[in-house]
Amino acid sequence: MIGKGEVEGLLKHWADEFGGGRYEWLGYASSNILQRLADHKGFVPTSGGFKKPPIRTQAHDVDDIVTEMLAGDWWQAAHVLRAEYFMPNAAFEAKRDALAKPPILVKVGRTRYYDLLELAKGYVASGLNARAA
Repeated sequence: MIGKGEVEGLLKHWADEFGGGRYEWLGYASSNILQRLADHKGFVPTSGGFKKPPIRTQAHDVDDIVTEMLAGDWWQAAHVLRAEYFMPNAAFEAKRDALAKPPILVKVGRTRYYDLLELAKGYVASGLNARAA
C-alpha cells in the first residue's frame, strides 16, 4: 500500500523526469537556456538534446495514470497536478493563469484548485496501488 508521503515523493520524481521542456506547448513553464547550460555544466548537446536512459521507472507509471486521467473525466485534476508539479516555484496566480490559457482552459479558484489537486493525488495513489496488487 503506497502512503501519502510516498505518493508525494513519486510525484516529485515524475515531475523531474517528465517536466521541464516537454510541456511548453501546454502552457507549463520550462527551463531557459541558462538553466540548461547549468544543468549540462556549460555544454548543451546539439544532437537532439539531453536524453535520459530509457529505463521504466515508477515515474512512467505515474505518467501513464495522469495520461489516463486526461483521457477521462479527471482531465481538470490532471492539469492541476501538472501545473502544481511542473511549476513548483511559481505562485498560485501564475499556475492559475497558465491553466486558464488555451489549450488547457481550466478556470479555477484557489479552493477548487487545491480540491482538484487532492483528488488527483488520490487518483494517482489508487492507480499505483492497483498496479502494485
